[in-house]
Amino acid sequence: MGLKSTLTGHTLCDEKSSVILEAMTFPEPVISVAIEPRPRLTRKNSASRFRSSCRKTLVPRVHRSGNGQTIISGMGELHLEIIVDRLMREFKVDANVVSPGRLS
Repeated sequence: MGLKSTLTGHTLCDEKSSVILEAMTFPEPVISVAIEPRPRLTRKNSASRFRSSCRKTLVPRVHRSGNGQTIISGMGELHLEIIVDRLMREFKVDANVVSPGRLS
C-alpha cells in the first residue's frame, strides 16, 4: 500500500478543485561521487533499482559517465554520504563508491 508514482514536489488534491503550488528549486550541486554496482552480473538488475532509489532520495543530479559509471552529485560530502547510505541500507543497492573517473 502506498503512493508508488509520487515524488517530493508533487501536489495531491481533489480533482474538482485543483491546486497549483510553486515548484521546488534545488541549487546546483557542488560535489560528485561515482557509484558502481559490486557484482558485475547484477548490474542490469541494480540499474533500474538504483534509478528508482535516486528519485526517492532526491538526488539533484544523476548521469552516466563515458566510462560507464553512474555519477551522483549533491550539495556536500554529508549530503552524498546520506544518499549512499540510504541507497545501500533502505534500497539494498550493493555498490562501490569511488571518485568520478576512477574505476574500482
